[in-house]
Amino acid sequence: MKTLSSFYPGPVPSGDVALEVEVEFKYNPATHKVFNSIDPNVNTAVPDKQPGGVWLSKRDGSLMCGVEYVMRNPVKCNKAKREKIKVLTDFLFNTPNKRWTVDTQSTNAGIHCHVNAGNLTPLQIWTATVLYWLVEDPIMKFCGSSRMSNQYCHRNREAQNTCFDALYDIKNNAVPFKNFNYETQNHKRYSSLNLVAATKYRSLEFRGMGAKYDLDVLDGWSSALHELVHNYAARFKDPADVMDRYIDCSKDDFLDYALPPFLVNAIRQTQGYAADINTDVVPIGLVAYANDDWSEWAAKKDAYNTDNPPIPMQSNAHPIEEDYDTLED
Repeated sequence: MKTLSSFYPGPVPSGDVALEVEVEFKYNPATHKVFNSIDPNVNTAVPDKQPGGVWLSKRDGSLMCGVEYVMRNPVKCNKAKREKIKVLTDFLFNTPNKRWTVDTQSTNAGIHCHVNAGNLTPLQIWTATVLYWLVEDPIMKFCGSSRMSNQYCHRNREAQNTCFDALYDIKNNAVPFKNFNYETQNHKRYSSLNLVAATKYRSLEFRGMGAKYDLDVLDGWSSALHELVHNYAARFKDPADVMDRYIDCSKDDFLDYALPPFLVNAIRQTQGYAADINTDVVPIGLVAYANDDWSEWAAKKDAYNTDNPPIPMQSNAHPIEEDYDTLED
């Protein structure tokens, strides 16, 4: 099947993931004065300087004394990624004579991870999506209690229209993900798995992580999401195959087979994880079994794209290269 970039053309970044890290700083008069002097519409270094040239930073109006730090470029999931994340964590917590204190208990700040999906097919993306949805609740518990029922990262159980949007898209749209097109459906981006990013950036955006600025967590979580999308979802031939295995085996066996070790360990640390995996699967099942033959569905999408020019699409490869001012919340 043709890749996502065939339907939404544009440069595909060479990196695997990119992080957007929201940070709230505890209020004090000095910090408040600095933030009030900053133009919220201009990329700038806040609160002192750009950390190491790895990250862009911008005042975030949705936060209290808040800044969003975004990787300048997508990065490979290797040791270099960990070093780039360490640049930010060192900047936030180990800067000598720093004038700020990070609010590590913030219920507003979140951390988003874009996983490059430009070279994946829509069938592979739907397979990874169904897999993620089945384990979304315990993953979100790991991400933090403030992320549960959060308006900026709805779980599937809180926004079940997402499943029905997906079902309609699969059944009716010649161009995959048209129901998540950023030009008309941008309001749908506030899900823990943001499918609008597929049409805008050719990525899957995971918005669930709370204000956890631990190097091991950020490094492990971002790599595990990439593994889930690119490696573990590839163990299944299609979404129906994911659901079949979910139904036929114990939940612990499903976790061990379907998820990378970092996520398995994280899920097993959450209380009642097995029961969480069992909830609200009917809408997900409708998506998983949307087609009797997913390979036939894929062939029809390929035929459409072959006979028609790709729909117009902005040329930006990634939110890092995109008009940064549009990256909000």
